[in-house]
Amino acid sequence: MTHKCHKANAELIALVIDNYLSNAVKNTEAGNKIEVRLNTLGLTVFNEGKPIDEKEGRNLWDVFYKEDKARTKNGDNSTGMGLAICKQILMLHKFQYGYKNMPGGVEFFFWIM
Repeated sequence: MTHKCHKANAELIALVIDNYLSNAVKNTEAGNKIEVRLNTLGLTVFNEGKPIDEKEGRNLWDVFYKEDKARTKNGDNSTGMGLAICKQILMLHKFQYGYKNMPGGVEFFFWIM
């Protein structure tokens, strides 16, 4: 089996990972867990906590969109740019990305298509 080589800009992908982790920390109460999984095809960041409302989820990747403050632990000091920037970086790399409400929390992901 032959694997297609995929090159990525490490600095840009690091920005995505930083944003995913920052959001997980912001949305996880003390004592709850955050899990990061990395493999050859991509990355997932899971945080225990409240699910993302379906209506809210449709807008998460939009510029200047700020999530529901009830979901964050200390209010929201975000600019609403983080996930919009992630979207552009991941689209540039032709990576698949998104989020899923999981039992007990939320998982953000990206992987090579």
